Amino acid sequence: MKAFSGDCKECKEFIDYLEGFLNTLKQHNMDENIYKDYHKRFKIIIVHLNKKHNLVSEGFYAGLYMSIGMSVGLLIGSAKDATLKKKGLTI
Repeated sequence: MKAFSGDCKECKEFIDYLEGFLNTLKQHNMDENIYKDYHKRFKIIIVHLNKKHNLVSEGFYAGLYMSIGMSVGLLIGSAKDATLKKKGLTI
């Protein structure tokens, strides 16, 4: 995020938030509300990095193309099964 913080106001604000959060952790002052706020902000940061800077999580495309491949495989396999069933070639 530091690479983007010079050009992106939101990234600079996220870095400031995360530095403050780390200071809170160092002081061991973590309660449930701070923890919930962190998770909420973390999700916002991830969405921002994805939409504004075109960053994706590790394995994103592998998962995407695997699901597409499985869908195509399911369609082809189902069609082939239906054809063989019509011909009476199933056990």
